Amino acid sequence: GGGGVGRRRRAASPLPPHTTTVATSPQNGLGFYALNTSRGERTLVWAQDSFEPSDYETYFGTIVTALNYALFHGIDRLVLDMTLNGGGDICLGRAMLQAILTTATDNYGPTDMPSSPLARNLTRTAAAMDITDTEWSPAFYQDQQQRAWRNDDTAWLIPGVNHTRGDGRTRPYSQLLHISSAIPDGEYPGKCGEFPFEPSRPFKPKRILIVSRGFCGSTCALFTNHLANYAHVRTVSIGGWSSSDAAQYSSFPGLEVLETPYYLDILDALGQRTYDRACATCAAPRRFDTSAGYRMCIREIYGPSDGGTPLEYTFQAADVHVTNTRDVALSASAAWPSLAAMLGGDGALW
Repeated sequence: GGGGVGRRRRAASPLPPHTTTVATSPQNGLGFYALNTSRGERTLVWAQDSFEPSDYETYFGTIVTALNYALFHGIDRLVLDMTLNGGGDICLGRAMLQAILTTATDNYGPTDMPSSPLARNLTRTAAAMDITDTEWSPAFYQDQQQRAWRNDDTAWLIPGVNHTRGDGRTRPYSQLLHISSAIPDGEYPGKCGEFPFEPSRPFKPKRILIVSRGFCGSTCALFTNHLANYAHVRTVSIGGWSSSDAAQYSSFPGLEVLETPYYLDILDALGQRTYDRACATCAAPRRFDTSAGYRMCIREIYGPSDGGTPLEYTFQAADVHVTNTRDVALSASAAWPSLAAMLGGDGALW
């Protein structure tokens, strides 16, 4: 998973005039709407509030229905409304890129992980015991050339690549990585990043617009950053009162967060005995005596610069900053007609 924030629910609000509901799946935070203009131009709005669907089968079915509708009706413009999206399943985010882009690659932003004494212990154990499905297993990853790491090859992490980060100290980190597309991941039904159907793809990147309020984080950030940085899809940020100030379209980037007790279960599978609270020399954290838990971020993610500055330390301004009106502040759907106009017609910006 990507470890996003809790799902926000899209409040019921009137749709803009001349809008047709194409397909919706409220339990999955998903809706598709066709906007019609007096000039006969049509735009599909894809409103997705989360990358954590409650029912993957219904979720995928809704997307296929909407994309086929757009293809059948000749709709070639797409507004991706991510205004309430805080992230979720990283494998699903990658699959959505496959669903939208005809030329999607596995380069969804390279990541790396600290090569700490504990991490080295974990990957050596995974290699020795041939455990392939943990975040410290070599076979969990592929490199920048999309080649899978052998599970007995710990060179992905050891000795590491030195980087100076945060507090100015230099520490070793792993090679640049991508989660292997051959690895099943969590609840995702299939291989990581694999869309389960061959979808119709009626939209070219220059006819796609991403809109957010800057909340778009974790997997949502991975999804939008890939579209913007690699496919050059345009972005719009909504909010505030001064459009002269640049605004970022995403918040925290698509890292990976592990939660307890799952995180501690992984450590135990790799020989760390987290139930042994008396161990004074153990490098891994111990389990709490209470039901309290925590989350831990285990990796950084980068843009096309391939290992320069992690995205969480960069500012990525949207191409356009749209200020709030009363209606837009209450519901982003009030901005859909003006966003659609940016893609074509008299109001087109590109």
